[in-house]
Amino acid sequence: MEEVKSLEIKLSQAPVIHHALNEIGANVTKRLVDLNIDNLVATEDTVKSLKTLRADLNNELKSFEEQRKAVKGAIAEPYERFNEVYKNEVSTKYAEAIAKLKGKIESVEITLKDEKKQKVEAYFNELCVASEIDFLTFEDAKININLSTSLKKYKDECNAFIQKVVDDIILIEAHDFSVEIMTEYKRTLNASKAITEIVNRKQREKEETLRQQQLRTEKRKTKLLSVAMVYHDLTKTYNWVQDEENVFITLSDVENISDDEFLSRFVELEAKIKAAIDAKKTEEAPKVEKVVEKETLKAPSVEAPQQQTAQPEMLEAKFTVKGTMTQLKALAQYMRDNNIEFQTIK
Repeated sequence: MEEVKSLEIKLSQAPVIHHALNEIGANVTKRLVDLNIDNLVATEDTVKSLKTLRADLNNELKSFEEQRKAVKGAIAEPYERFNEVYKNEVSTKYAEAIAKLKGKIESVEITLKDEKKQKVEAYFNELCVASEIDFLTFEDAKININLSTSLKKYKDECNAFIQKVVDDIILIEAHDFSVEIMTEYKRTLNASKAITEIVNRKQREKEETLRQQQLRTEKRKTKLLSVAMVYHDLTKTYNWVQDEENVFITLSDVENISDDEFLSRFVELEAKIKAAIDAKKTEEAPKVEKVVEKETLKAPSVEAPQQQTAQPEMLEAKFTVKGTMTQLKALAQYMRDNNIEFQTIK
């Protein structure tokens, strides 16, 4: 194909501008020096003359500007005519031809890129099947296909991406909340972020559940205290003060049973308390009965030694006791009376 080089574009004669700018500049300088503008004082009396002077200078500048623009226009006019012909005869023709070639090249390159992408995507999908991963798409790998990169390099990128996902899944499955973490991971493909998000969420849920349980337990304890039931730390029970053996509820039930179950138990306790109070009123009302002193269990006393020459050695024993409510309370009181340290085993 023959190239067009023989014909050239060049300027045969430079424009000649006739002027006396240096002389004009010297005259302008002398005029401005004679005016001594820096030392002119603006007052109410002189402002009119200053405005007249400003108008004269503006007119002089305007005259020179009009001459300059006339020269510029005279120089530009033949160039504009030349440029219009240049665009029509040269640049537009080249631009149209180049655009056509670009379209043809892009059409081929797009086809080649699509073919390469199909090959890379097929390989990617094979890796997903082999690794038993069903939630990934080729777009998740964010692989930018171009013609300059080899197919082997793209396959290496697919291998690296799938291996990372496999490693992430192994890491996630080792956690207690693997199902929730996996759901979050599928959304972000960021194992660290998914683990942190779910662990923090579970911690917040745990803290909120504990807070709600504590509030519920405190409300239940207040409800029990309102019907004269008191807590005993040894037996871990709330007992009615007038019949501790038969009217009680365990702390475990107070803390753990459902609201419906607790309400049912509380109604049952209220019924027992009411029945006991009514029975006592019936017994005491019209009859005068011989008062029989109720036998109470007394903890055995420990006599203090007459003389104590040395501090006895403190020992520790762990054991479990079993008895009635009254017996357990008596045992606890005995240990308190004799300064024996004890604690309940949870």
